[in-house]
Amino acid sequence: MSNVRSFSRSFSGGVVTPEFWAQIGDSTFQTGLAKCRNFVTLPHGPAANRPGTQFVRKAKLGDTGVDVRLIPFEFSRDQAYVLEFADNAIRFMRDGGAVLETAVAISAGTPPTIASPCVITTNVAHGYSTGDEIFITGSRLAFLNDQYFTITVTGASTFTLLHQGTAVVSTGESLIAAGTNTVARIYQITDGVSSNSIPWNYTELNSIQYAQDADVMYIVHPSYAPHKLTRTSDTSWTCAAVDFVWPPFRDENISATTVYASSATSATSTMQSSTDIFTANMVGGYIQLSEIIEAIHPIWIPSSNMNTEFSGGVAVNDRVRYGKNVYELTNMHGATLTGTIAPVHDEGTQQDRAAGENAYDWTFVNRGMGYGKIETFTDANTVVADILNEGIQIPASVVGSGLATKKWAISAFNAEFGYPSAVAIFEGGFGSAAPRAIRKPS
Repeated sequence: MSNVRSFSRSFSGGVVTPEFWAQIGDSTFQTGLAKCRNFVTLPHGPAANRPGTQFVRKAKLGDTGVDVRLIPFEFSRDQAYVLEFADNAIRFMRDGGAVLETAVAISAGTPPTIASPCVITTNVAHGYSTGDEIFITGSRLAFLNDQYFTITVTGASTFTLLHQGTAVVSTGESLIAAGTNTVARIYQITDGVSSNSIPWNYTELNSIQYAQDADVMYIVHPSYAPHKLTRTSDTSWTCAAVDFVWPPFRDENISATTVYASSATSATSTMQSSTDIFTANMVGGYIQLSEIIEAIHPIWIPSSNMNTEFSGGVAVNDRVRYGKNVYELTNMHGATLTGTIAPVHDEGTQQDRAAGENAYDWTFVNRGMGYGKIETFTDANTVVADILNEGIQIPASVVGSGLATKKWAISAFNAEFGYPSAVAIFEGGFGSAAPRAIRKPS
């Protein structure tokens, strides 16, 4: 009996499990493969050779064995990057090479030396540091061109080269005509430089989670506050802790413990609790104090002088509520009644009438609550918070030892309770997991 071989109509089914090999009557058998190595199956049937790889450059600190992590950043098909997260630093790759700083001209009058080691001289002070990595193009030594090197600075406009840890020697080489004759440093951002915060060291990179929204990438790690990486151009990136419109807080207190603030607006407002609730690990987080808004502030009423709510009618510096927000009247502009446009803004000042009419100015104060960033731990009953620079004005009704409130909360993100370990973008909001919170970042 002759052998019978089945006809493979296409390879679109990809590799199938060995348990399926006997299912010759199934259509998937006719499009499947037992093994597919160094090929990519295409949905319309054929199989194509897999693309190859090309060496670009060594990773940052690659000679030392320090790990890096590569993360994609894709704004569009034409604007896509690979981010190289290294030890407290980030470098960027695009279009098959490293993103470079503005090039510096190599001196035309002093070409690279024919010596051991080879010395490069630039036209002006280069501003580089020993250990920086650079890329050379169009120099008068052909073997240097289109290569990455690590440098050792020997002067304001001179440096020598290392390639894979070995000093570059040009003895025996010949000079050629100069081309572009430039050198450019690999662009990177580093923790603590130019206000960048990049807290992750090389041992922590695998625990990073991220989510991208246009030119912004949100980065979380269970040991650090959430961060935001922002792109302005190829060589203009910033990384900083997320500045929330309102920080996420844990559930509001339901116990008998009370807290009061020494000041509603100070950069050094003392928060005093009636029981032990604070720890040193809460420094860097936030504390929120609330009032019972309905009991403190009358509701804003349209087309009224509000003389029932305020003796003699509402006046400058009086406060009202609308929705969950508190507003202060800061200018009456000659008007005698409130307008018809209710205050609903959550920052700054807006009027309650159409433009061009005499109207009351209402300035947003708070949401019936305020918060400050915990800067100093004194003891389990006392911390000092910055409200002026890092918070929202605390309600006056909870300022002072006789006005302590049970309505307080501690921020969800701090060293005491942990930081999120997962992140997603949902309808313009920043969602995180473990601990749970969702807030819109600024």
